[in-house]
Amino acid sequence: MGLSEAQMKNYRKWFKEYCKSFTKLTSQQSLKIELKIKHSYKVAECIEEIGDSIGLSEQDKRIAEFIALFHDLGRFEQVRRFDTFSDAESMDHGDYAVEILKEFKLLEPLNIETQTIIYKSIKYHNKFKLPLADRNKNQFSEREILFIKLIRDADKIDIFRVIMETFFDHSKDEANKILINLRLEDEISTKVFNDFINDKIISKSDIKYLNDYKILILSWIHDLNFPRTIQLFVEKNYFMSVANTLPDCAAKTTIIKKINETINIHSV
Repeated sequence: MGLSEAQMKNYRKWFKEYCKSFTKLTSQQSLKIELKIKHSYKVAECIEEIGDSIGLSEQDKRIAEFIALFHDLGRFEQVRRFDTFSDAESMDHGDYAVEILKEFKLLEPLNIETQTIIYKSIKYHNKFKLPLADRNKNQFSEREILFIKLIRDADKIDIFRVIMETFFDHSKDEANKILINLRLEDEISTKVFNDFINDKIISKSDIKYLNDYKILILSWIHDLNFPRTIQLFVEKNYFMSVANTLPDCAAKTTIIKKINETINIHSV
């Protein structure tokens, strides 16, 4: 037995109580914590929908829910200590989430296979690329890769919602400070633009402007793993909603054209 419904019920309760433990925060820290709590539950909804589309068993859907609910566990302490979502300026929140799970011995009731799936999925949910190359070294089973792909896709879907809602609810400057804190000039870095057009995932180390960050998340269209993920992005109009906030210029037109071409390829 991998993960029973009774166990999952207890894990949901533990997560809720853990979130409540973050008190005595600044108003901005509290806002970030609330943002991540909502994000965690929304990612759980997304991962269930993708899981349904590929016929996951009920037991595997519970494992996927656990991964989704706990994938950003490291964010809460990150906000309390550093008041940032930038891993480069603080700590790798995927790695730290695994540390917390081990510190509280949360996975001890589960079998080794399920523990390993959860640890690896959470650790690699935020890494630059899916660790497919390591499969030749027998570090990842097909089953582990499946759950890593699920959380990476589900996380990306809801990050778009978070970004759009944050910019809708706050001024551009406030939203930028909450999310990423980059330069606000209406510029697009040449390397960022070229990488996107050449089907590359953009590295955070290359972004300077808020527009670069928008193109970075748009570049995730090159790193999605399930047909249902693409469908959800299209249904929610996420790609175009973000692309349309870029400054009017030739680069914006080219980026939108590239997005449409990529969607059409996935729809075939």
